[in-house]
Amino acid sequence: KLANSAANAGTATAIALTSVGTGTHTFSRTITFDGSSATVVDVTNNTITLPAHGLNSGDYVQYNNGGGTSIAAVGFASGSSWWVYAQDANTIKLCPTQQDAIGDPATATYVDFTLTGTGTAHTIVKKVVFDTTASGVVDTANEQLNIPAHGLNTGEIVQYQVGDSATAIGGLTDNETYVVQFIDDDTIKLQNSTTLAPTAYRDWE
Repeated sequence: KLANSAANAGTATAIALTSVGTGTHTFSRTITFDGSSATVVDVTNNTITLPAHGLNSGDYVQYNNGGGTSIAAVGFASGSSWWVYAQDANTIKLCPTQQDAIGDPATATYVDFTLTGTGTAHTIVKKVVFDTTASGVVDTANEQLNIPAHGLNTGEIVQYQVGDSATAIGGLTDNETYVVQFIDDDTIKLQNSTTLAPTAYRDWE
């Protein structure tokens, strides 16, 4: 489910999805961090500290420098895309391939940071891409979206974007932000209410 505030993502009424739309759609979740901080960007251990990041190993993300100077590493430019290795609940590394991200950490290749950047508005953006014309993705009867291995959790704020030449899902607005309610590993809803005690959470373990 999706809600309009993080506080409400568990008990609010789901947004009514009135039509499936067409084409490719995206939910984007943005994590902002201080790219100039040596305690956030650890160039010795090649980690980025993002408290309670909620990312999974194998997630595909985009890095942006937020108008500052990019963190220094080979190929690590603003707008570049990488795979996440979730070292723990607060720390990630970035990998050039998905196999590195989900394989043996002892033999994986990680982005080798050499210098912190400048600016406090660097971002890691996770994108969940799905095709609404695929059978069963938009369930209007149950007001839910069936997106296999979506990796989203209750309370996460996402931006909904309609792809080129696609049409929006009925009930949702292009470039609007919503709050997720996790139903299961493959299903979410979106909500409108404003008072919420979350009731279901993804088990990141």
